[in-house]
Order: sequence, then structure tokens, then C-alpha cells
Amino acid sequence: KIVAPQRSMQNTFGYNETRWYASADVYFIIQKDIKVKLKYVLALLNYKLYYSWFYHKGKRKGESLELYLIPLSETPIKIADKATQDIFETVADYIIECKSQKTKGSSINSLVASFFESLNNLLVYELYFEDEIYKAGLSVMSSLKNLKPITELKSSSKKLEIIQSEYERLNSKENLVKNALFNMDTIHLIKTIEGK
Repeated sequence: KIVAPQRSMQNTFGYNETRWYASADVYFIIQKDIKVKLKYVLALLNYKLYYSWFYHKGKRKGESLELYLIPLSETPIKIADKATQDIFETVADYIIECKSQKTKGSSINSLVASFFESLNNLLVYELYFEDEIYKAGLSVMSSLKNLKPITELKSSSKKLEIIQSEYERLNSKENLVKNALFNMDTIHLIKTIEGK
């Protein structure tokens, strides 16, 4: 399930696969349609474009977002094809694992987690503003189809090894992804949403 606080200064959504319950001030999003992966939805909801939507179209109490039934149930979700959802799910898995290891005191570099969060942000923009991203030469979706999944792995060390390897590959000078992340703020639409 996806969990969210009733009020937050930012769009804060978590993912949980265990028996975990709450009675007040917490909202749950569960999978209703098997064609829409839950981690794909999570990957959308946590990023700048959706912050902008919640801030301007949702409800607020002062500057706090109110993430309860009405704004959550009215939040538009673009349904992508399975291959695209798989990319988002893999990136979400990387971010979840990095953050999980960080709380366990692992030596995972925070730059790695930040890199995949920025990549996810760019993917959300590409999903919704495909033409603008393509015209700017910053499209990365097709180059991520070979991203190595970690969902089925049990070993945290093996997961981290794959995440580190993918980070090094995608962040290398010759990789299109590094260039796209560096230049995404050159697109006026993104610059506006990002508040820059």
C-alpha cells in the first residue's frame, strides 16, 4: 500500500508491504486495477509535478498540503504502458532500497539516492510532457528499458551492488541520462514547475 500523512509541507508518500495500520491522520492507497502498478503510482506522486498539482488544485491549510480523501481520489494519474511502468517501478525500488539502507546506517552514498530521485523526476516530466522533452533532446525513457530490476532479490548487498552499478553506468560522461538530468532545467515548462 501507499501511505500518506493527512497534512504535509510536501507531497510525502511512502510504500509499505507489511501489516501496518493507522487510525487517524494517515491515508492509504491500495491497488484497484492490476494494470496500474502501485510503485508506478508512488513514483508519480512523490515528485515536483504532483507537488504543483496538490498545491494549486488540491487542498491546503496554510502552506501545508492536505492529503486526504478528496484531493487524493481526484488526483489525475496518466496510465502508461507496462514497459514504462516497469521503468518507474525499478527506479522506485532503487530509491526505496537506498533510503531503507540509509536508515539502517549503510554506507550507501546519498548522491546515489539523489541521482535516482532526480531521474524519477525527469521521467515524470517525460511522461507528461513528452513532446517538450523530445524536442529538447532530453528523452531518456527508451534508454532505461534495460535497467536491472531488484524486486526479486533477497540480499540487500546484491541490491546495493546493482544500484551502484546502474548509477555508475547512467552517471558516466557519455551516458545520455547524465546530460538530460543536467539540462532538464533548460526547458521553460520544467523551470517554471520547479520554481526556478
